[in-house]
Amino acid sequence: MKKISPVSVYQLDISEPSGIAYNSAGNTLLIVSDSKPEVFEVNLAGVIIRTINVNGSDMEGVAVSSGGDTIYIVEERLRQVSLFNRAGAKLASFKADVAQLDNSGLEGVAVKRNGKSIFVINEKDPKMLLYYENYTETWRKSFEYAADLSDICYEDSSGFLWVISDESGMILRLSETGILIDKWEIPFSKGEGIAVVGDKLYIVNDQDGKMYVFRRPSYF
Repeated sequence: MKKISPVSVYQLDISEPSGIAYNSAGNTLLIVSDSKPEVFEVNLAGVIIRTINVNGSDMEGVAVSSGGDTIYIVEERLRQVSLFNRAGAKLASFKADVAQLDNSGLEGVAVKRNGKSIFVINEKDPKMLLYYENYTETWRKSFEYAADLSDICYEDSSGFLWVISDESGMILRLSETGILIDKWEIPFSKGEGIAVVGDKLYIVNDQDGKMYVFRRPSYF
């Protein structure tokens, strides 16, 4: 398998970061922790700009609308995706109908620019990619490319999905329908969140609390 190495590493002042998303409206990153009911907005070097208090539970993944006004958060044990505004007020939530163990459930969420097309992943038992339109599931796909699924993000410019696997220590590039296109090994496990920012990949590690920056592999 091809290998990639980080070009930059930043220590975060966030314990157990479990998900990351790029906020293009502010050129910032949003990070969630499964140990705190807060969303941390940081700059591209991982410095906290502000903290958004949300009434979330066991938050494992985060996404943000293209305008930066709606934050989508996966709540693992509640088996749901919840939507919050930038002040932290809950707007809505919807359940993911997938069988799961308490600590092997929903792990990541990704959103297209329209804010209504949503991808959700289930960590394992079963490993699953689910797709929603207007909060209604339209299809699901079993996932056998990795030992587990830790996070997902959608790249609007290309239409690719990017997935990280903690246990396999790798990132994967998929089509919009969940077909594997390519994969790369990274030099650590416990990668829990992934975001695409231009020609870079940002990955957070929940064990060492660091944010790793990689050059995004070429499409060709």
